[in-house]
Amino acid sequence: MKYSFLYGGGIANDFRRRLPFYASDWSDGKQYTYRLLAPATYIFFASAVPALAFGEQMTRETGGIMTGVQVLAATGATGLIQALLGGQPLLIVGVAEPIVLMYGYMYAFMQGKLPLDMFLVWAAWVNVWTAVMLFVLALVGSCKYISRFTRFSGELFGFLIAVLFIQQFVKGLVEGFRPEVQTFQNAPHSPESQQFPYLYINGIWSVFLGFGLLYTSWQLHNARRWIIGPVWFRNVLADYGVVSMVWLWTGISYSVKHTPSGTIRRLVLPNTWSYHSFWTVAGRMSELEGKWIAGAVVPAIIITILFYFDHSVSSQMAQRPEFNLRKPSAYNYDLCLLAVMTLACGLLGLPPVNGVLPQAPMHTERLGTMRGLQTRDRLAKAAKRSLARDPDNTKAALAEMAAEAKKLNSHADPYVQCAQSDAGTADADCHLDPDKLDAALDRIIPYEVAEQRWSGALQSGLVAACLAITPLLKFIPEAVLWGYFAYMGIASLPGSQFFERMVLLFSDPRQRSATAARWGHEYWEAVPLRVIAAFTAFQFVYVGLVYGLTWWHIVGSIFPVPILLLVPIRQFIMPWVFTEKYLNLLDPAGFVVEDKGVKKTLPDEELANGTPAANPDRTASAHGAASGDLDQAPGLRRRSESAHVKESKPAHVRQM
Repeated sequence: MKYSFLYGGGIANDFRRRLPFYASDWSDGKQYTYRLLAPATYIFFASAVPALAFGEQMTRETGGIMTGVQVLAATGATGLIQALLGGQPLLIVGVAEPIVLMYGYMYAFMQGKLPLDMFLVWAAWVNVWTAVMLFVLALVGSCKYISRFTRFSGELFGFLIAVLFIQQFVKGLVEGFRPEVQTFQNAPHSPESQQFPYLYINGIWSVFLGFGLLYTSWQLHNARRWIIGPVWFRNVLADYGVVSMVWLWTGISYSVKHTPSGTIRRLVLPNTWSYHSFWTVAGRMSELEGKWIAGAVVPAIIITILFYFDHSVSSQMAQRPEFNLRKPSAYNYDLCLLAVMTLACGLLGLPPVNGVLPQAPMHTERLGTMRGLQTRDRLAKAAKRSLARDPDNTKAALAEMAAEAKKLNSHADPYVQCAQSDAGTADADCHLDPDKLDAALDRIIPYEVAEQRWSGALQSGLVAACLAITPLLKFIPEAVLWGYFAYMGIASLPGSQFFERMVLLFSDPRQRSATAARWGHEYWEAVPLRVIAAFTAFQFVYVGLVYGLTWWHIVGSIFPVPILLLVPIRQFIMPWVFTEKYLNLLDPAGFVVEDKGVKKTLPDEELANGTPAANPDRTASAHGAASGDLDQAPGLRRRSESAHVKESKPAHVRQM
């Protein structure tokens, strides 16, 4: 039975579709055991470090009314709720850069009009109105229009987030040369540290620490591509190296001796229970004048627009088709849950959260890499056991690999069976050569993701646990946080067609076609270069205008509006500017399909019914990630289909 999308039908449909998978979301995770630590730890740092940095930024934007404690509490608590009760457990939620900007605009607006201690009360009413509007959007099934959020708008927004991350990196380093703004009575600096010689020392060290962390983290991010060291060592570096760099550069910062306190600026965090006034916000909401309660609707509308787009796009990018997810999505249900979390955050004096970029797709990618490594390891051991008994019997080896894949519930199983049926025939693609086992595994193993709730719950629990170690977190230099911001922004760019198109347009013309093919840009040979350049230039100018708007004081608070306008621009204006043929190649609209040569639009209700099952013919190999050969790891295809089926690879496979 399907429910109407009116009055909660979308929420009910999502709940009905997702409920049968809830038990398997937990049981499926048990097979990975310790392997889940790598993606969980990576995403924990990808959530905790920005939360600390946003806390620093929020402290400055709100005069110390909101701190890193509130940001950590909101990120950890809501992350646990999403992992335990969310429709899509792969989605990562947290406080995002846009909401930090919005709170800064709200604080600037109310200064001089309300007592400063009423800011959290007014923000609570903003969150109440936001929660009401989000709930209404979920109730009427607004997420059936998710299909209108194409790659065009999603990647442009993701690029904007990356720019904001890098901007904060630059601003943080520049501020290292300026006197520190004191927001707490216990701010850890002395008057001497604010004098020129020591400001200069702090600034130089900030640049050194920030760029040092950025460079070393990026090198370790690509460790799987190294030719030095065994595979297991490179995998460990890629999984845990970035995390270790935060502590390494923190340790290096203590090599500065015999300087006044605060010369190397570090996190300024109150102890978790030192500032308890924000926990009592709900009891003071009746003290606010009616005009301010009504006026809270205005920023609430803007935040609602932001959350509707950002949360949906984050969830959508965490469930991209190339990830081959098997379990359905739950956009309306997750939007309803977001409304509940927004209300709770407001009443507790915490900043609201939503799905975050780039953490959400990074989470899925890391789980895909982890599953690929596990599947590859288990199938390789099965093949070696069989070949050790009988080196000439490749059919037996393939059969044993098929049995192992079945135990893992892997889509590698049908591929191995396909290879088994053709072993010893003229079809070399399906023949297992004992001397080329790695290459065979690259063909056999498709790109799959470990769809479970453990990693999300674990990383959120670790973020919440940071509240117990705030004295320890104060040892981290601010510059290390800004360097991690830059790493997050840059790491989110590979895999974005918008960014890669810009790179291709400025690259050597003789290398463009080969590079485009390696990155999976299938349209490159079919679309004229001038059209590609014009399409890319439009995106670049548009994101520049939105970015410029964020600098426009109070007016900048409306920056989510042009972001949402990308949807009608793509649907109604772009077809007038670009030929439909080229536009559909550059940015395929998910709501347009072709049936027997006739294009038609699918019903929005059908599109909102969830993520389709993984298509075995549309795979990307993650085992190149294990072997280090990331650029040449094709998925297995039957010879008869290979001329017609082209692959797209996830971001961590399409390396630059």
